[in-house]
Amino acid sequence: MTIIQKLKLKIKKESSFMAKFNKKYSIGLDIGVSSVGYAVVTEDYRVPAFKFKVLGNTEKEKIKKNLIGSTTFVPAESAQGTRVFRVNRRRIDRRNHRIAYLRDIFQKEIEKVDKNFYRRLDESFRVLVDKSEDIQIKQPFFGNKELETAYHKKYPTIYHLRKHLADADKNSPVADIREIYMALSHILKYRGHFLTLGKIDPNNINMQNSWIDFVESCQEVFDLEISDESKTIADIFKSSDNRQDKVKGILSYFPKELENKDKSIFKQLLQLLFGLKTKFKDCFELEEEPDLNFSKENYDENLENLLGTLEEDFSDVFAKLKILRDTILLSDMLTYTGATHARFSATMIERYEEHRKDLQRFKSFVKQNLSEQDYLDIFGRKTQSGFDVDKETKGYVGYIANKMVLTNSQKQRTIQQNFYDYISGKITGIEGAEYFLNKISDGTFLRKLRTSDNGAIPNQIHAYELEKIIERQGRDYPFLLENKDKLLSILTFKIPYYVGPLAKGDNSRFAWIKRATSQDVLDDNDEDTRNGKIRPWNYQKLINMDETRDAFITNLIGNDTILLNEKVLPKRSLIYEEVMLQNELTRVKYKDKNGKTHFFDSEHRQNIINGLFKINSKRVNAERLIKYLSDNHNDLNAIEIVSGVEKGKSFNSTLKTYNDFKTIFSEEFLDSEIYQKELEEIIKVITVFDDKKSIKNYLTKYFGHLEFLDEEKINQLSKLRYTGWGRYSAKLLLDIRDEDTGFNLLQFLRNDEENRNLTNLISDSTLSFDPKIKAIQSKSTVEDDVFDEIKKLAGSPSIKRGILNSIKIVDELVQIIGYPPQNIVIEMARENMTTEEGQKKSKTRKTKLESALKNIENSILENGKVPHSDEELQSEKLYLYYLQNGKDMYSLDKKGSPAPLYRDQLDQYEVDHIIPYSFLPIDSIDNKVLTHRKNNQRKLDNIPDKETVANMKPFWEKLYNAKLISQTKYQRLTTSERTPDGVLTESMKAGFIERQLVETRQIIKHVARILDNRFSDTKIITLKSQLVTNFRKTFHIAKIRELNDYHHAHDAYLAVVVGQTLLKAYPKLAPELIYGLHAHFNRHEENKATIRKHLYSNIMRFFNNPDSKVSKDIWDCGRDLPVIKDVIYNSQINFVKRTMIKKGAFYKQNIIPKDSSVTVDKRFPIKNKRYLDPKLYGGYYERNSALSVFIIGQRFNKNNKLKVVKEFYDINIIDYPWFNTDPMSFFNDDSENGFLTKNNLQSVQIFYKIPKYSLIQKNDGTRMLFESTTNFHKATQFKLTESQNELFFHMRRLLTKTDFMDLKSEESIRESQDFITNHKKEFDNIANGLFGYAEKQLGSKSLFTQAHEAYKLRKYPVFNLSEETIRYYYDNFLRLFSLTKSGTSSGYVVGLFEAPKLRNVDYKATKDESKATLIHQSITGLYETRVDLSKLGED
Repeated sequence: MTIIQKLKLKIKKESSFMAKFNKKYSIGLDIGVSSVGYAVVTEDYRVPAFKFKVLGNTEKEKIKKNLIGSTTFVPAESAQGTRVFRVNRRRIDRRNHRIAYLRDIFQKEIEKVDKNFYRRLDESFRVLVDKSEDIQIKQPFFGNKELETAYHKKYPTIYHLRKHLADADKNSPVADIREIYMALSHILKYRGHFLTLGKIDPNNINMQNSWIDFVESCQEVFDLEISDESKTIADIFKSSDNRQDKVKGILSYFPKELENKDKSIFKQLLQLLFGLKTKFKDCFELEEEPDLNFSKENYDENLENLLGTLEEDFSDVFAKLKILRDTILLSDMLTYTGATHARFSATMIERYEEHRKDLQRFKSFVKQNLSEQDYLDIFGRKTQSGFDVDKETKGYVGYIANKMVLTNSQKQRTIQQNFYDYISGKITGIEGAEYFLNKISDGTFLRKLRTSDNGAIPNQIHAYELEKIIERQGRDYPFLLENKDKLLSILTFKIPYYVGPLAKGDNSRFAWIKRATSQDVLDDNDEDTRNGKIRPWNYQKLINMDETRDAFITNLIGNDTILLNEKVLPKRSLIYEEVMLQNELTRVKYKDKNGKTHFFDSEHRQNIINGLFKINSKRVNAERLIKYLSDNHNDLNAIEIVSGVEKGKSFNSTLKTYNDFKTIFSEEFLDSEIYQKELEEIIKVITVFDDKKSIKNYLTKYFGHLEFLDEEKINQLSKLRYTGWGRYSAKLLLDIRDEDTGFNLLQFLRNDEENRNLTNLISDSTLSFDPKIKAIQSKSTVEDDVFDEIKKLAGSPSIKRGILNSIKIVDELVQIIGYPPQNIVIEMARENMTTEEGQKKSKTRKTKLESALKNIENSILENGKVPHSDEELQSEKLYLYYLQNGKDMYSLDKKGSPAPLYRDQLDQYEVDHIIPYSFLPIDSIDNKVLTHRKNNQRKLDNIPDKETVANMKPFWEKLYNAKLISQTKYQRLTTSERTPDGVLTESMKAGFIERQLVETRQIIKHVARILDNRFSDTKIITLKSQLVTNFRKTFHIAKIRELNDYHHAHDAYLAVVVGQTLLKAYPKLAPELIYGLHAHFNRHEENKATIRKHLYSNIMRFFNNPDSKVSKDIWDCGRDLPVIKDVIYNSQINFVKRTMIKKGAFYKQNIIPKDSSVTVDKRFPIKNKRYLDPKLYGGYYERNSALSVFIIGQRFNKNNKLKVVKEFYDINIIDYPWFNTDPMSFFNDDSENGFLTKNNLQSVQIFYKIPKYSLIQKNDGTRMLFESTTNFHKATQFKLTESQNELFFHMRRLLTKTDFMDLKSEESIRESQDFITNHKKEFDNIANGLFGYAEKQLGSKSLFTQAHEAYKLRKYPVFNLSEETIRYYYDNFLRLFSLTKSGTSSGYVVGLFEAPKLRNVDYKATKDESKATLIHQSITGLYETRVDLSKLGED
């Protein structure tokens, strides 16, 4: 049954009053990451209203509502948060399993000596009174004070024990079996990393290979210039130089990096390597310096955050740096030179002795040179309960015990760094302190034995010691030799990454393991194997490795961004690398000796690939390309690359795989493409598996029969390492062919003379790729799996949730009306500015300027700072002034230097659009410059001419190199170099406008396709948000996000207004706007360019042009605009906050200590195999709730009589599974911690679920969103009148010094000034209206009284037109709106007029709410079920 049939079936059940509506209509959607605005709009721009039946137990039977609304929801989160917890949980579980296996092996021998040994160890962390009665002793190892004391004296650290057991000679007494267990347990618990493959000789650590891998990775990612000499400098790492000198010594081999100083990425990587202060902020233009330090536990998390903000993939560089750092540390940790079988343990003993001696020496130094109080601050005072020390100080006791009270700035450094800083401050300048200060500088002063540096020890080092201990102690305990292989397998076993989680059946959505089932398993001698329990020694028997590998490959590889059901190619695929390179070359333009610009034709592109990229895998920059062209293609007379390769940078693409493979196979073999499919599969295997053994085994088993492969070639292939996946599949690039030419996309890229890139080829209406792709896409989309298909889309979970909700909204609207819409108009927010990740990437203007201006000579910074706030820099002229370093962008002074601008004369200059606004109608800094008025008037309606470009280009290049202007802006400024006569051609003008009109994002196309498949007779229109923005600006309709949530609905409504009107006014736009239509003209014919330019240029202008040729039947401003404004300002708009049952963490993460002021009854126990007493161990303070409930139950009153109670309670996430399975059992649990006991109830008869954010209406008509019993959210939506809204539009326009439609006119500024002057009384009206609304909807609260008083005492009681006054009113009113905007109201309101911070209102459940009405809303808010809570239980 199709969706239309289902909808028709549903509509029969609706009441007859809906059937009267029979007009043509459109649906508008404004899709965001936490909201969807929707609107149903008829052809006359009206929003229909229906009467809806109200279900439930209230007297309300029907309600009239407009079909327009805003639906908000909690944005989806990325998987990162849960992944961190999941990975840590598995790591700890696997460690516990290793210890459990060890205990099984040792159990019989241990029980001969000490039956309570394991029990004492398990309870060693408990306080004495909480231990089992028969083992309430303080000595966990031996249960005997004398033995325990002797043990610690003989073995001060576990490393002393490990070394003794490994090195014991034949005459040594037999070791205690418990000591052997503790040594092996320590090795298995901290078994080292698995990053280094193969065998490692503890006596000879080679850093050379790690160093070469690192610098070659740097070369590949950011063009590090390396020489043969620079590859052989690993000895610097072993030198005795301090860390700064080592960095300088290495950089001396890299002269270009020395020139870049702190802007060198390579230098900052070296700084990180040696634990020095980094300046990645300057290299990567970040808002703040990332907190990267190998010694910190949060290094991996912080690195992941950094990598997420970078445009290029630096993950391999940081991974290779980590391996290099581990190799250096390993070399430093194996410094013991004596004869031993436990070199690592021996080195740690040396470190212990060094620490002990330095501590004695330091104590003596402090006593002699510092005060007694200083000594106590550093070392504390010994008491019976430990050392008494002030935690505010950063002394030795706090350092050793990891107990320091740190400020936020101090938390940016490690505890060791804080200790070093504290000590350095105390002893610097004192005679004899040099010894300690030098060790502090090297990071070796009083080093701990357990640090994060120990993670640099590879598994092989620990395995070597384990084996030696087993061999020596096995003479006295034969069972060790019998179980040697099993013990080594426990230590060295690592679940192959392609096996994944060892879940059974469908117990984990993350698992793909395929288990083996054979008679051999059932007959095995090992009990665990027979029972199907996977262990380190039997996993090969119990896992079907071949099927699991195949499942892993399928699971790992992502889907094509266009053909969603097809798997993508590896990033290093031969096909994918060539496609990406061809794609880049199509955009490259060069300038010849005559100043003319050209694209490369297909023959030259192929020659460049063969003669430059296939020679080696190094990245190619513009200079190298020009040299190649000069040496090999004199006919081109190429002197400069003017576009396609960012200045100073290289092509993103290389042919690395081709160059790797040509050392194994012949070039003729690779170029023939006879075995293209097989080679692609081999590359996929190399990308999937990261260890040589797996690659070799897989290639031998599945590809060994191929005639072009032998054992030697397989060995060579298995040494390669490729990572990453592309965006496109082989099917897209190779299997879809154009009808006329028979070419696939790769062949078209190779042979196309029109220089169309991949996107151009796919969308070109003269080719057949687009309809063929759409046909494939349609086959993969059926109604029942549409939501699964949304999950496959390339994009964040946040935007997918928005898409999913928008589909549901459309379904409900169509169901209500009874037939599909004529149009569905989609506008979608740009993800990078709405997700948290995107916001992290954006920087403040002030930060960007200060970072960039440091890179330019004679910058206008004052003491290295921009003397303005970010708010002040919102002034466009001021911001451009700094971006241009105080210089004119179009003219030189008499000395030939860029003409100066003066900050106090900004009003005398004009902002100019580089590409005229009529052709590029966007409000972007990348298309604006600040210039003298005469230059602007001379330029007229065109681009900077060739003379201006010639004069100003050196200055523009300086700004570009300093990152004050973007590549896009630089390209626009120099456009005349790439045009025949130095002016825009008609085709270029049309192209500029078309790009602003046509939505090209792939995710929007997928949404359009999904809707197109669901509603085949409906036109799906994709609209760029800029068009709606321009409409708002044309008619002065301000968008104030801080005011309420209605702007989502307004945007959806205006999208329909603009979309359907444009299509009526300009039918030729249909192929550009409607999904699935194709243009009938050839966009590459020059004689069509004028028509297109004229068409696009007039778009949007007819809306307020009384002389427009557009028929009045289509658009009449006098008739239609009042209707539109009536909808915007006066219509009832539905607001919905989607309800949810919360999942996730059970508690807030911080644990309350046992001596906390929080009473014991409010603590929740910590779980460690069993729940621990919060009184003895502390506990969690605050549980997270899943939802709330309204219950009707019974409780004894003061007279000991049962009475009926109606109350609200939160159901915690930890309790939700029981509640959800058997709620009445949960509620009527009368055990010690049961629901009845905790809440002093006798019974619960009735309950009613209240999901989070349920709408609740009190008896006085006010509404709130029920988040929990202690946290109500506001549901209020304060509105402005038309003139009040327009007031904010004009204030905003004056503050940005921008007239969006014509920057050269002063009329708009005068218009805004006049409007504000004539309507300044509206400020009082807005304030009075807001406070009156707040009191009515939210109650009489002191916050509103205080805020009203703050308004009366505002700094500027008399309004004037100064920028300072306008900004004061504008910013403060936005803060004022937060008092009534929907959402949470916790915390403080800060900076409201002249008031200090005002405590926000905490809205929570009271007894009055038990008489309130719950309103359950459908996703559109049009359907309602109302439940009067006071009536529950009446029957």
